[in-house]
Parts: sequence; structure tokens; C-alpha cells
Amino acid sequence: MSWIDKFVVLLMPALQNLFPGFCARQAYRLWFYTLRFNTPQRELAWLGNAEEFFIPFKQHRIACYRWGNRDLPCVLLAHGWNGRGSQLGGFVSPLIRSGFQVLAFDGPGHGKSSGHKTSLIEISECISALVKHEDLVPAAIIGHSGGAVSSMLHLRRNHDHDSKLVTLGAPTRAPWLIDVLLGHLRLDKKLKPRIAEQFQRQFGDDVLDRVSLEKQLPRLTQPVMIIHDHNDRDVPFHFVRQLQESAPGAEYLFTTGLGHRKILRDEDTINPACSFIADTENRHI
Repeated sequence: MSWIDKFVVLLMPALQNLFPGFCARQAYRLWFYTLRFNTPQRELAWLGNAEEFFIPFKQHRIACYRWGNRDLPCVLLAHGWNGRGSQLGGFVSPLIRSGFQVLAFDGPGHGKSSGHKTSLIEISECISALVKHEDLVPAAIIGHSGGAVSSMLHLRRNHDHDSKLVTLGAPTRAPWLIDVLLGHLRLDKKLKPRIAEQFQRQFGDDVLDRVSLEKQLPRLTQPVMIIHDHNDRDVPFHFVRQLQESAPGAEYLFTTGLGHRKILRDEDTINPACSFIADTENRHI
């Protein structure tokens, strides 16, 4: 984010009552910018065992990582907003032991990939591009947070009925994402309709439904597993309770004390997820 954008962020709370249209437009524009964070040593160790390669996607070079034998069935790992593919590296060894190869990637504007901004919709298109590049249909996709939404969008768009979906700490309602944006920028919720209107203008009138797990999971035909921690401060637990009502056929695993990111490294999370993927008797939603 440029110094001008940082200055705009500081001014917007004071300007929102006088210039609501301007502030809504700026908030919407800033929504798509990403942040990069240092990669911890545990993830560097996981990456040390990976084959790293890049694929073209739109104007980007997308960093991709492969573990295991490429002739085996594939499980794809999809990181969340401001994350990176290596964050899900704890799943790699158990999946390889279960007979899979594992693919991960850094979305546009994330990790080693090019760019500084993106959207959950564009990341879903990036997943589709990676799958096409590798000429495969994943046996499963594991998506964390926003990556779960992007994974769902990919599955809905490509009708990959044979790909299971595992979500961890996933947001379930698109309007809530706008609430989070407004909270970060210290803006009033009265700007929400203006931002939603811009979102619909860019991506279509039905976009709020398309990116809502609550709306889309019941329409998936493949087996789905939902994992969420009671103490997740990034994506509150009560949303997944509401998801149970709309998608009762999914499998649910609830944890306590792991929050939004430690859940990615917990054996009591990873092992059930890998068993779910390896199980050939999973029921469909």
C-alpha cells in the first residue's frame, strides 16, 4: 500500500459523513490489496522438501509447490487471505502416507507470486488455472479461511463432482466480509450498501450469494468436511453453527483453543481431515 493510500485510510473515518460515496469507493478499492508476512522456520522446512515451480495466470507468475509422486491422486491446499501455500504444510506428510501427492500455491499478491492485490474470485480462477495446467481433477481440496471460499467457487464453476472439500476456519457469509473491511478501516456500517453495490457491479448481481458458503454448500454434490475452532477470533464460531442448518449433510469437526491458524498444525485436526479424504465411503451432501 502506497503512502497516499495510508494517508487516505487515516482520513476516511473523519470524512465518511461528508463524503460517503468517496469513502465507500476508496474502501472498496483498498479491499483487494494484500499483505505479505515472513515465512516461519517450520514452513521453510516444509518448503525444503517441495518441488517449486511457477505457472502463468493472467498477468501473474504463480508460485506452486508439489510434494510426493505426481502420478498419485492429488490433494490441493488453498491458503487464506494474506497467507501462503506453506501455511498448510502440516497436512503434507499425512497425505503422502495416505497415498496422495500434494499441491499448494501462493495466490496472486501472496507469498512468492507476483502482484499486490487480488480477490477471492480471482484466487478461485487461479485454482482452476493450476488444475488445468497440471491436467488433473483433485481428489480433494483443503481450504483455509478465504481459501475455502475460493475452493468452493472453483468446484461450483467446474462441476468437479469427484473432488472432496475440507474447510478450516471458513467465513460463511459474504456480507460479513464487508463488515470486517469496515471494521479494519474504522468506518460506519452505513457504507455497507454502497460497497455491496460496487461488489455487485464488478462481479455480478448474485456475487454475494456466490461467495457465501451458507448459500453454496447445499448445492455441492461432493462430500464436505467443515472444521472450525470455538475460539476463532478471525471468523466467529457462531457462523458455522448457522452453516449446520443449511448444510446438515456435511461432516463437522469442532475444536477448542486453536484459534484461526494453530488449527492448521494440530494433529487432532489434520488426521481426521486426512482420514476423511482417504475414506472411499464418504457420503455426499
